[in-house]
Order: sequence, then C-alpha cells, then structure tokens
Amino acid sequence: AVARETREIAATLYHRGRVNHAIPVAAPLSLPEADLPIDPYTLGVWLGDGTSNSGSITNDPRDDQIIQEIPYPTRRSVRQPLSVRVEWLTTLLRRAGVYADKHIPQAYLRANFDQRLALLQGIVDTDGSVGSREGDVEITLTRWRLIEGLCELVASLGIRYGLTEGRCKIDGRDIGPRWRV
Repeated sequence: AVARETREIAATLYHRGRVNHAIPVAAPLSLPEADLPIDPYTLGVWLGDGTSNSGSITNDPRDDQIIQEIPYPTRRSVRQPLSVRVEWLTTLLRRAGVYADKHIPQAYLRANFDQRLALLQGIVDTDGSVGSREGDVEITLTRWRLIEGLCELVASLGIRYGLTEGRCKIDGRDIGPRWRV
C-alpha cells in the first residue's frame, strides 16, 4: 500500500466514473469454537422467521430444505401448514436469553468463524434476498437490536456492508421503520 496525501486522493477520487481508492476490509475475527445453547443455523432461521415467543418457525412447505437443515426434531402443523414446531427450541431460546426478545447474543458474536457463518446463513436463508448487483445479498429487518447484532456479525466475518433505513409498509400502510443491510 502506498501512502497518499489527502490532496492527491481528492484529485484522483474517481477514474472512469468509479471510485479509485479503497481501504481493504478487515479480516474475519479468529476466535475459538464456542459452546452455544442453540445450533447457530437454527438460531439464525428462528431470528429470521421464528415466532418471538415460541419454538415455531414460519416456513412454506415448498421450501422445506431450510427445515431439513435444522438438527432438532421438527413437525409441521396440520391446522397451520406454514408453522413448523422445533422440539426443545422454546427451552433453548430461554436458555440463550432470546425468548420474546429477538437479538444475537454476545456468545454467538464471539463464536468461531464457522459458527458465525452458520448463524448468518440461517438469517439469509429466511430474510435475505439477492440484490440488484451480482452477488449482493440484502437482509431487511424491523428490529433495531437485531440489526445492530447483524451488522456486528457481518463485520466479524470480514464482509463489507452498508446500512440503509426506510419505512416498512404492508398493503400501503406504514407500520414502522425497517433497516436493510
């Protein structure tokens, strides 16, 4: 890397319409494996599509691959086919301190790379979408505490991200803020 003066950077900020300078993204945190109360992928799926005060996850039966990745016994409700009950999950959510309070616990943010990646994969599989540019992934959530943890999680994996705020609307009705990572 070559040291440059601010004047020089300002004068050459763009080249052919693109930003000409960048700072490398930090490497992922290197941390030991953590003893976690809930499988990280399962927690990510629950954070994305779980019912806040139960061990149930909303899932379309046509997208059952997500449920098949959960290492706990599951059963789909006969009366509510979009609802999947995960055995022992309510107890595990209480133990992790997230029951009725969706957020990413500190233990998961300080777990090893593979555990943090599995957590992110669960969130992306439920609340992620492919963005407008090739390879971009977007996650939109409405809980600020969850967004704060998600940003820390993504940064800890060495991934560059942006954060935007907007309004969440359902059927044209404004129901509050939403954030997109």
